[in-house]
Amino acid sequence: MTAPKKILVVALDNLGDTVMATAILRPVRRLFPAASVGMFVKSYAADLLADHSLVDRVHAADPFWDVSPGRAAGSFGAFWSTLRQIRRERYDTAILLNTEWRRALAAAVARIPSRVGYDRRNARRFLTSAVAETQPAPHFIEAHRRLVAELAGGRSAAEGFVPRLEFSSREMGWWERWSAGARVEKGNYVVIHPYSGDQRKNWPVPAWAELVERLRQRDRGARVVFICSGAEKAGLTSALDHEGLTGAEVVAGAPLRHIKAVISQARLLIGGDSGPGHIAAALGVPVLSLFGPGRPERSGPRGHAPVKFLQAEPLSTLDVDTVTRAAFEMMDGAVKEDA
Repeated sequence: MTAPKKILVVALDNLGDTVMATAILRPVRRLFPAASVGMFVKSYAADLLADHSLVDRVHAADPFWDVSPGRAAGSFGAFWSTLRQIRRERYDTAILLNTEWRRALAAAVARIPSRVGYDRRNARRFLTSAVAETQPAPHFIEAHRRLVAELAGGRSAAEGFVPRLEFSSREMGWWERWSAGARVEKGNYVVIHPYSGDQRKNWPVPAWAELVERLRQRDRGARVVFICSGAEKAGLTSALDHEGLTGAEVVAGAPLRHIKAVISQARLLIGGDSGPGHIAAALGVPVLSLFGPGRPERSGPRGHAPVKFLQAEPLSTLDVDTVTRAAFEMMDGAVKEDA
């Protein structure tokens, strides 16, 4: 097999999936050092990859058949325009990390001659290399490893498959200005992401409010920063006020590059099964991840810092005492990674 010269990693999924896709970048670079690497992601995820040293080009478009949390479906015209851009780049290889048939077809329409993905119904006809999936399904990152091995003719990379995000001096400059106004310092605040695109994955706001009070009681200098979308801000602040929680910093509707900067300097991130947990882990920030439905062994965050999972179904039955103990342990550095 001829070594690829231009590789496109197709990761047209939500934030967590985009972060997990970065796990293959360093191994791919080691296996194919002469190749350039591009990524094809959803528009709202593109900021995650800004200035990433392992990505030469980012192509962004929202699939017209899919909807991202809090966003409308993409338009056919915008998607087609991005495919034409990709075609002009003359990629010779596509790695389709979530091999849904329309994504595989898009890679074929973009005239990418070698297309590696999973052997799935309707998708296989658009692939040149179809990799059988194993059962039970492993963690997504372990599955991605098999696609890279297929591309490399069975060779494996000595480099570990670990998600990695980077932040630029521009993002750090924004953080310095924001932190001065928010009265936080590097490593002295906890980030909480209370929401997700699925209500079943959301711990109740009263429980979050009680957790914050306990964090404050333990460490009077501790600061808590909530992150949420702009549409969620009014509901969150109203709920926190109702619980009598005052003085919490809320970062709402900020560009993703700013959210990344806020997370990057935190002592700990606590949240549900959603994108910010993956972002934190990939930035080397410890994560306490609260799971309701779902399989953390399949889709939980991975990175260069400890990750601990607490799971209950329904998630509302997860008690504050349990979460508080886990948070204190992680803040004290006493927890090893669960993943």
